Amino acid sequence: MSVIPGMMAPEFQGMSIQSGTFSDCSLSTLLSKKSWALLFFFPLDFGHIAASELLEIEKIRKKLLGLGCRVAAISRDSVLSHEQFSLLSPECGGVYGINFPLIEDVSLEISRDYGMLNESYGHSFRGYFIVDPVGIVKGRVCCDLPVGIYAGDILEHVKKLVEAENKGLEDTAVLENNVDTTGSMLSSFQTSEGYYETNVLCPQDSPLYHSGVMQSPINIMLSVVEESDKLHQVTFKYTAPWETQANSEPQPTTVKNNGRGWEIPISGKWQAMVHGGPLDGQEYRLAEIQAHWGWSEHSVDGAFADGELHFVHYNNKYESEHVAHTHADGYCIVAVFMAKNSRYHNRELEEIAHVLPVIKERGRETTTSLPISLEGLLPISRSYFAYKGSLTIPDYRENVQWIVMEDPISLSPKALAAMKDLSFGSEHDKKITYNTRPQAPLHDRQVTRVCL
Repeated sequence: MSVIPGMMAPEFQGMSIQSGTFSDCSLSTLLSKKSWALLFFFPLDFGHIAASELLEIEKIRKKLLGLGCRVAAISRDSVLSHEQFSLLSPECGGVYGINFPLIEDVSLEISRDYGMLNESYGHSFRGYFIVDPVGIVKGRVCCDLPVGIYAGDILEHVKKLVEAENKGLEDTAVLENNVDTTGSMLSSFQTSEGYYETNVLCPQDSPLYHSGVMQSPINIMLSVVEESDKLHQVTFKYTAPWETQANSEPQPTTVKNNGRGWEIPISGKWQAMVHGGPLDGQEYRLAEIQAHWGWSEHSVDGAFADGELHFVHYNNKYESEHVAHTHADGYCIVAVFMAKNSRYHNRELEEIAHVLPVIKERGRETTTSLPISLEGLLPISRSYFAYKGSLTIPDYRENVQWIVMEDPISLSPKALAAMKDLSFGSEHDKKITYNTRPQAPLHDRQVTRVCL
């Protein structure tokens, strides 16, 4: 699988030589001083134009260091070959005088992990990766073997990426579609809870927030819950398209900060469905996964979890979510409690949390290094509560069939902390330590429990 911008750069470790000294070199070593890293791949030490490219990179090395970027070059040759290459003068086809590590990739594992391996010839393509201090790939260039890479272009590429990262998404010089945070001045005296309720939920703009009789979330009281032996198990068809379609490669999962928390938008090509249980024979298509924390939105007998995932589905009989939004049977939302656990962690949640430091600001998005298993975000037990309710974000429309899974999934304290480090706006705005809606009265609604 190719490594593309937004993904975590694969860790590697290999023997290297730099200025006559042998040492182990890894991605962590290059990033250890909060540096950026330029990883330059070339096919062979004494191959076509390799020496001239490396010597040109040496000419810009100090300028790269001035930008906070360290350099390493990688080829399939052994470190002993690298040693001879580095001792030979440029007049004789060597690279004597370069002052950055040459790393061996005899096993070709590094080239293969980065998607740079030319399998037909047994060595890498010519190209480079620019990796930020967190370990996220920010730039990637891959060229066919006869094509050289101009060092000036590399320097300009690194300069622009570092500049963009330092300025942040709200700077109009960086993005055309910049993040606008001017419309919501964040009060330093307002709690995260108060800010979310006032400025994100905006109850003053939504009459249903106060007047609706089927609002969500609710406290599920076991004393009034109806046990059902008529409803069946809810069936989740969340199989990834690359598992069923020929020639379809696994794709990393996009995670976005939408200003309310993190979400995973689901591509229309991924026909993830849910049916059965209380859905009256209808099938609902998954549109996105949203996360809430601080505590859960729903509770059971007044007991809250540490957070809650919402799998938002729309009725598949409508041509789009936009159309479904206007109908009484438009949505089915599956809620999954998240419980903090220091010993046992849900692997998918940890994978998502790993990339959250990259999207601290509203509007940012990135991809996970590995595809997220959507079904892996569900608890093993399929027992659930079901009731009719509403959306928990504007416009609070009362057209949701809620399925609240009874058992939680676990997340580490570190993962929860990464969620709470996201921002409602730009980097210096208030942190999203809380993003749940206050509970609404049950009124005369029936809550059903299905134990499986």
